[in-house]
Amino acid sequence: MKEILTTYWSQSVLIILSIAYFVKRIFDNKSKKIEIKYSLFQQNRIIAVNTFFSNYAKVEFMWHKLSYWEVLEHKIPTKEIDEEIWPPLYALKQSVFELKVYFSTNDHKHFEKLYQNFQSINGHLLYAKGDYSESKTVTQKANDFTAIRDKTYKDNSKIIDELTTIIRKSYADI
Repeated sequence: MKEILTTYWSQSVLIILSIAYFVKRIFDNKSKKIEIKYSLFQQNRIIAVNTFFSNYAKVEFMWHKLSYWEVLEHKIPTKEIDEEIWPPLYALKQSVFELKVYFSTNDHKHFEKLYQNFQSINGHLLYAKGDYSESKTVTQKANDFTAIRDKTYKDNSKIIDELTTIIRKSYADI
């Protein structure tokens, strides 16, 4: 063996370098694949977060533009109310489901809570609309609804602050 190495040392070095080159190429390719997967995951995560916040804004706007006085006075048919409320809420729920892929259960609960808070606004409006007792006037019902809506907005604002901190931290680690 010693004679072969001394006689053919240049060819042996060339073979060893060739093997090392191909091993390096294999590791580089695996590394590049991992990097591409991670980059794609992060890009899709950002898109999902942006879609969520866009849908959130649409739901919030929907609650502001909804004529809840007319709802409480039974001037708008239930079907029309549903057509106004459910599409934005459904889009928000889709976004919440999509975000389950990108966030831990502990972090995802914030997105779910935001959706549940909007659902509770809907529940309060439907309860007030169906309350035919004469103990409360339409004005009292409207004031109660507005107070609940505004309190929910305030709660959601705190949750959004927590979420943005979580999201910033997750991208600061990259």
